[in-house]
Amino acid sequence: MGAAYLRAVAPAYGCFGLGLALYFASQGARRLQWAVFASLARVAVIVTLGYLTQRLWGMEIGAFFAALVVGLAIFAAMNAVPWLVRR
Repeated sequence: MGAAYLRAVAPAYGCFGLGLALYFASQGARRLQWAVFASLARVAVIVTLGYLTQRLWGMEIGAFFAALVVGLAIFAAMNAVPWLVRR
């Protein structure tokens, strides 16, 4: 199970690292609104997609790992938005 998790989710750890780096940069810039929203969105996406995978596919573990990857990618993308769109 651990090896399957690492094969499926480990490539997305780069997104998680990018998201965390941008989160901490947002703290330093005192602009935490997007960073906090991105963290909440990551959890909401993982919980929602995890629930849907359990209901639709009977807890197919590969689908749940895909939900984790999507959550990590959304976390990175949402944390990048304020840095890409400057006011």
